[in-house]
Amino acid sequence: MNLFIDNNSFWEDLDILVSEKGYEVDRRKGSSHPHYPEFIYPLDYGFIKNTKGTDCLEVDIWLGTEKEQKVTGILNIVDNDKKDTEMKILWCCTPEEMQMIYNINNQMHMHAILIIRKDHEF
Repeated sequence: MNLFIDNNSFWEDLDILVSEKGYEVDRRKGSSHPHYPEFIYPLDYGFIKNTKGTDCLEVDIWLGTEKEQKVTGILNIVDNDKKDTEMKILWCCTPEEMQMIYNINNQMHMHAILIIRKDHEF
């Protein structure tokens, strides 16, 4: 089940964070994961510059193909291998891209919930 959050201030603050800090793509669409070479990134993936997530690294971001520049959702993930939790930002993702990202983050050692911006319902 996916959650829909209708809190404009939350989403606007995330939009500002990404817009002001910028992001860097360190794993291009079609590239392999450095520790799991069988995993191929279906979209560009990177991090928001000069931020700190719960894993003490920069906040992760998935980059979709929508034209409008805004956060479309977030994933909250539990990683049983790393024994940690993380929030990943979904930037400019279509509903289909969000579903794909949700599905790949619910495999093997990870489990996630997808929280979708209200105006991006499936």
